[in-house]
Amino acid sequence: MSAATKSPLISNKPSPADSVLSLTTFYLVAPCLIFLLCWVQPWIGIPTTALLLLGILSFLRTLPTSPINVKLQMTDYWFAIGLALVWTFLSGVGGFVPQETDYIKHNLLFNDLVHRPWPVTYPQTPSGEGGYLCYGLGYYLVPSAATRLLGENTLPWLSYIWASFGLSLFFIWIIRLTSARKRGLLFFLFFAPSGILLLTLKWHGIPGVINPDSFSKTLWKLGLIHSYLDNFTKLQFQPQHGIVAGLGTVVLFELLWQRQSAKGVVLIWSACLFWSPLTCIGMLLIPLASFRRIDWRGYFNLSNFYPA
Repeated sequence: MSAATKSPLISNKPSPADSVLSLTTFYLVAPCLIFLLCWVQPWIGIPTTALLLLGILSFLRTLPTSPINVKLQMTDYWFAIGLALVWTFLSGVGGFVPQETDYIKHNLLFNDLVHRPWPVTYPQTPSGEGGYLCYGLGYYLVPSAATRLLGENTLPWLSYIWASFGLSLFFIWIIRLTSARKRGLLFFLFFAPSGILLLTLKWHGIPGVINPDSFSKTLWKLGLIHSYLDNFTKLQFQPQHGIVAGLGTVVLFELLWQRQSAKGVVLIWSACLFWSPLTCIGMLLIPLASFRRIDWRGYFNLSNFYPA
């Protein structure tokens, strides 16, 4: 019996990460499915949706098993979920705490997606031209679609649940990919206190020393008011980019580095493209870094050619 066979980390059974990978895949693709069914003409959208679902199932069923069989405990999952709920709450998603200036745009998008007919269009301008809502809608479509069904007052909670769900998946991946488990996640988040400190000072200032308005003006003068210092600050300002950046990165790492397979990589990358095109440009570094670890013929697997 070889040393590899004896190793407790090597297993021919499905990896415990498979269920997390499946949830993450459907989380990333769900907005694409809504878009195809609700924004595209039915004679195109319905068959394309069926093909996409077929591609996802084919990708997940034929994916090579991960060589690292890490069994997470329920405490690991609850730790990640609890921390994600707090992280999302403090970042301003849902509006339960003061929101950063980018939420002027986020809330306008939610408003139009909830109240206007789909696909969202705008009236003609004086020059006679109208237009569609053109933006990376991946973050916004699921809570907006649910709000249209359940009522306007549910939007804060639905957006909070949707963002928390994505962040929980990301934190679970971090725990899985680090040998230190919970400590690994805490170390990953160790660099966030600078963002939390800035947030606290912007809200409350320094009692008896500086008020919040004066502190914010000082940040403006120093050019730091929009400085994305860490993952928490990114979530404060741009959850539509931050969530997909984390999830897309860990899934591509899992596929290309851990499983050494290019199956489904284009499918996942294309789904992320609907969330944040600029983020996807940065993700292209992962296939380049994995160039010598994978069989590039895997990119021509059928799962990479399904619409996403």
